[in-house]
Amino acid sequence: MHLQRLSPSLSHRRCPAILVAVGLALFAPGCARRQAKQITGAQVGVILPTRGDPYYDALAAEVQERAGRQRVVLTVEDGGGQAERQARVIRDMAARQPGALIVVPLPGDPVDQALASAAGAGVPVILLEADSPGLSAAGRVLSDDAISGKLCADYLDWRLKHSGKVAVLNDSSLRAGAERLQGFRDWLARKRSRLSVVATENAGDARRCAALVKEWLSRYPDLRGVFAVRDAAGAAAAQAARQVNRKDLVVVGIEGSPEAVAALRERGPFTMAVTHYPAEAGREAWRAARRILQGDSLPEKVVTVPVLPVVRDTAARFAGWDNEPPREKVDLPWPSSLAQSESLYLSQPEKNPARGETS
Repeated sequence: MHLQRLSPSLSHRRCPAILVAVGLALFAPGCARRQAKQITGAQVGVILPTRGDPYYDALAAEVQERAGRQRVVLTVEDGGGQAERQARVIRDMAARQPGALIVVPLPGDPVDQALASAAGAGVPVILLEADSPGLSAAGRVLSDDAISGKLCADYLDWRLKHSGKVAVLNDSSLRAGAERLQGFRDWLARKRSRLSVVATENAGDARRCAALVKEWLSRYPDLRGVFAVRDAAGAAAAQAARQVNRKDLVVVGIEGSPEAVAALRERGPFTMAVTHYPAEAGREAWRAARRILQGDSLPEKVVTVPVLPVVRDTAARFAGWDNEPPREKVDLPWPSSLAQSESLYLSQPEKNPARGETS
């Protein structure tokens, strides 16, 4: 699978004439400076599930930086981890009629209803990192959560030689978590793996994760693996396994959090992370918002940000959340039929030149 990203053409040296007909002005793409001035002072809202989560903070920071470059007024709010509260924030912000609303939605009908209300009122809604089924969204920027779950299943199946007991650390506050978990289950079923999932529990913080893993290891002495929907939980699971001398436990997770990358390099139970790129997701969300503010159509209604599976020996390839996904060919660092069996990419598809702007 190849990772290619085409740079936008910079060959326009002069701005084509502006044609005005029946009150409609047509601006050529080369007029980047003129377009940037048009959106100065525009209002954009960003609504996160919660504050203080490093992943969501990385998303918002990227949007803030790029909005600031073009003097767009950006308001960042959050739902405090509660669907009802996030729904109120969405309704309140939509009532101000911003030029665009970027939302990382929490699970729950109240949030879906508030998003539908905002879109129905004419506010362009850009969904980030999670979908809202049936919503007429202006755009969607999603990480490849299904393939992330499948990669975790594939690696565990290979590492555990296709049999053994495993457990799952879920996170019900993460809407994308359901897709990750479904991808994990689907791939095990498709491979007809003999791995047996003996426990699945919701664990939103490190302390609960550690307690659950210790409980599982006591209840299932032959437990061989743990899949963490968010790998910050996986790092806590690995630490708990160390504390009870179960360094043989194989822990995998998704996102590539700093804690997970540090655990990956320790040569302990945490052995694989499917890294995501929140800064790149933030960049794509900003590009969509900017085009909407400029009155342009989006070249793609759905942008899927790629993921990168990283094991201990390839951890140096992952430069952190602030970086762009790699652009070279990405090979799985273990024997796998996943890339050949799935019509999903493991790396970034060819980038549309219309999205390739740098600001």
